[in-house]
Amino acid sequence: MKKIIIILFFFITIQSLKAQEYIEVLRSADNTLLVNPALAGIDGRSSLSVLDTRSIRGTRFSSRLSYASASFRMTDNLIYCPTPGYFSSSSGTRSSRRVTNNHFQTSIDLLSYGNSMFKRLSLGATLGYRQQLTREVNMMFALKTLISQDKFDLTAWDTSDPLYQNWVSNNFKQYLFALVPGFTIYSKNLLIGLSTKIGMFNEKKFQFQDGKFDPFGTATIGTISYDVPLGELIISLGGNYVLISDEPNFYTFGLKTKLTDYFALIGGSRDMVEVFAGVEVILDKTSIELYINNFIGDNVRSSVPIYSVRLKAFDLF
Repeated sequence: MKKIIIILFFFITIQSLKAQEYIEVLRSADNTLLVNPALAGIDGRSSLSVLDTRSIRGTRFSSRLSYASASFRMTDNLIYCPTPGYFSSSSGTRSSRRVTNNHFQTSIDLLSYGNSMFKRLSLGATLGYRQQLTREVNMMFALKTLISQDKFDLTAWDTSDPLYQNWVSNNFKQYLFALVPGFTIYSKNLLIGLSTKIGMFNEKKFQFQDGKFDPFGTATIGTISYDVPLGELIISLGGNYVLISDEPNFYTFGLKTKLTDYFALIGGSRDMVEVFAGVEVILDKTSIELYINNFIGDNVRSSVPIYSVRLKAFDLF
């Protein structure tokens, strides 16, 4: 049973917290990226995000992950939906005469992961719908389809091992398909979300022990986030609880605070076993984030720091 090696939990809070986006990226040793699809684009803005994560020093299981996603706002019922959206200006006003706060949002993403024994390439597509309940409360539904190709390097394994025999007949490859429904309800300073990743199929001959080789065939993520005013500062607090089939459940928590209009601090932990800390630099419609992750305690597998850098840009499309 593989152990989760890294968690990145991001909270984006910009423009007086009226442009809120909450993204958690939960990366596992089998390199499945779990993201609630109803978190992307909830503010109605088009965006582009690029993430790169790598081990700082090499080990046998040193890893590298690259991820890119683009989110687009679409029209709703043939009524023009202007950009930027409802949360995109500090006053919440728009210049268009024909407007609606209900809109469709679509996004695409690409993930590439690799280590010394395993490689994964994943492609995802998401369609979401945002509904304004009141001026302050919104909800969003989304459905993501995800397909992945896995390739293994098992040449060092015992060739008589049944698992090796199963994989060699398929050139050490497998394909996975999943559906990921998600839901969020949120106001200006509170968000609650729920998402489930459902593995749709996997060939029987690739099953490992009592479960599939991909232990993340099914996973459910519950998310809550709240913005707390503290003097002149706003602190964004958040947490996740993750239920995983054939794996131990776990929790994450994190916080973020903007020190100035251009600079923010972020930190968090998973099960008090892994910690991360980082900074964000905000420049107009773009932001750059730098993070360092590491394991703590006496029972961790290794102490290999992992860095992450993330670039996000709004209103490019």
